[in-house]
Amino acid sequence: MIHRDVRVSLHKLGRILLIGTLGLLAACAPRVPPIAPPSGGYQQRYEAEVAGLDFAEFIVPVRAGQTLALILSGDTAVHFDLVPPGGGARIFTSTIEQRTYAQAVDQSGSYVVRVYLIGSRESSGAFALDVIVTGQNGPPEKIG
Repeated sequence: MIHRDVRVSLHKLGRILLIGTLGLLAACAPRVPPIAPPSGGYQQRYEAEVAGLDFAEFIVPVRAGQTLALILSGDTAVHFDLVPPGGGARIFTSTIEQRTYAQAVDQSGSYVVRVYLIGSRESSGAFALDVIVTGQNGPPEKIG
């Protein structure tokens, strides 16, 4: 029989290991450095491949009032999520039928586009992601 204190300690150790593992996974995620938003917007194309449980993240700084457009092409098993500045609930998740997003944003900051593969761990998929930001920048402010 396991003593109560040992059970509690093992439970705490399990939580610490889980949190540490999740932190390590987040640190290993490939990230593309943010692009400074020039006046009037910009357009950038990223071409890459994701495999298994891997994903790629793209940081896109946008000012309130600008339009953010995302166009994903390539393997239909590749999808993307759009996460607002500071994290939180996804704003958009692509589907096979809906692989584009275009919306004026109401919050300035660095949006994260997370591209990932749906399918088996042994599969991979090539993709191209077009990131387009249009519209005039608002008053100067820190993007972060």
